[in-house]
Amino acid sequence: MTAWLRMLICFGLAILLCHLLITGEITLYIHPKFRFLIAMSILFLILLGLVQLWNLQRKEMHRIGFWGYLLVSLPFFMFILIPPKALDASIATKKGVSYIDANEMKKQQGATKKNIEESNDPLNKFKQKVKELKKKPIIVMDEKEYGDLYTLIYTFPKELVGKKVRVRGFVYYDPSLTKNEWVVGRFTVTCCTADASVVGFVVKSDKQFKENQWIETTGVIQLKKENGMDIPVLKLNSYQLIPAPKDPYIYF
Repeated sequence: MTAWLRMLICFGLAILLCHLLITGEITLYIHPKFRFLIAMSILFLILLGLVQLWNLQRKEMHRIGFWGYLLVSLPFFMFILIPPKALDASIATKKGVSYIDANEMKKQQGATKKNIEESNDPLNKFKQKVKELKKKPIIVMDEKEYGDLYTLIYTFPKELVGKKVRVRGFVYYDPSLTKNEWVVGRFTVTCCTADASVVGFVVKSDKQFKENQWIETTGVIQLKKENGMDIPVLKLNSYQLIPAPKDPYIYF
């Protein structure tokens, strides 16, 4: 009986991880770059299950208490009771939105611009990227470049004033903002959703949307004074309500 139980747990965990891997729901928990570790875990669990299958021939095995079996069975109960779900605005309320802090941004702007000015390389990637962005009719914040573009816009807001930006995200009403301001936000994940944080742009608009509604906004970069610093905000030009993407996170 003991070997049967251990075998079922091992194969069951392997099947559960296979399901998450095949459906892509595993990325609701961890960064995609760690999927190979999940695949290795599946192989290891199958191997352990086969070992327990071999142990069925043995009459006596060392005993494991009830709490030991309960501990390794927790993933099953959690999967049943708490189905995979993307983080949303309710989590953003608890974590808060990670705008680039004004004081830190001041240091970042100064350090970045100083490096650019002191560099003898005319193709300095920061300076060149800003020039490229200024030439584009619209800055599209796609998932692959979101982090770099976000940093550039917050570091060089004055240089990009008047540029159109198209960004997708969920609507979040930050209590610290005014009535005609809201955030189009995204969760960023570095390792797993436990370290997830919300980044986004403040949008100026008289239009109100349901919190957590996914939206594609197009707006013009304007400046807002925050602790003596110029913070980029988007003046809403147009919008389109969209369904939540299958993988809603931005990965760094």
